[in-house]
Amino acid sequence: MQFKRAEELDEVLAPKVGGTLAIAEALRLGRPDEIELDFLALFSSITSATGGGPGQVDYCAANAYLDAYACRLAATGRRVVAVGWGEWTWNAWEAGLEGYEEALRDFFRDNRARIGIGFDDGWRSLLRALATGEPRVVVSTQDFPTLVAGSARFTLEAVTSPGLGGGGGERHPRPELLTPYQEPAGPTEEAIAAIWGESLRLERVGVLDNFFELGGNSLLGVTIVAAVRRAFELDELPPHILYEAPTVAALARTAEALASGATPAAADPGGSQVRAQLRRSGLEASAARRRGR
Repeated sequence: MQFKRAEELDEVLAPKVGGTLAIAEALRLGRPDEIELDFLALFSSITSATGGGPGQVDYCAANAYLDAYACRLAATGRRVVAVGWGEWTWNAWEAGLEGYEEALRDFFRDNRARIGIGFDDGWRSLLRALATGEPRVVVSTQDFPTLVAGSARFTLEAVTSPGLGGGGGERHPRPELLTPYQEPAGPTEEAIAAIWGESLRLERVGVLDNFFELGGNSLLGVTIVAAVRRAFELDELPPHILYEAPTVAALARTAEALASGATPAAADPGGSQVRAQLRRSGLEASAARRRGR
């Protein structure tokens, strides 16, 4: 969630929320000249019940809106249903896997083939959903209570636990960047560079290398930040700190400042940049609240 930016949220929310409101406007719902329908079917997702996976907070919210809208409209006597679809076999989101390791991409592809809903089954399921008369119906190829129970265990701790950050396997040479390679200096930079190398599966990481230029993504960022928190015993360090401190050097300065419990003064080397990073990430205010207790 911390990696999401407003413009990204808008892109995901618009088709479901904006689209539904546009339909309501076109049908003139609630007005004297409302267009009468045999039924209204809204295509929601099973993620509104399970929460989805990492990075799907906006998609989950958008579909939860459809469910709530259908229930509100159905309460007025209109025939409306939000269908919470499980995963389809149709490959509509392959581009979303770009940047992840091939093994993870293969897992999602295989999983889609195993549990995905085909078009023939989907069409029959839609007819059955309309026939129920219920405002909300879930279509799942898996046992639904078991699926919901399992999603409750899919926590941040489970995602970022050791062993899930890309560990194991062959490492690759550092990619060719415009930034010259610079060796880590000191235990903090060395520790953070080692964490990055482990998660990104790189033979070496320079202290001025940009995390995203090295091939980093949001999910790996969560894993890396969690590992840095454990390594330096930090009370908090939000994943979006990598947008403020996207290099080993910058993240090392931030980690050292937080570990010391004191925000560096602007006169210190790199102090003004670190202070800005802490302020933008909300960590400075959080630390001040803790000191005031």
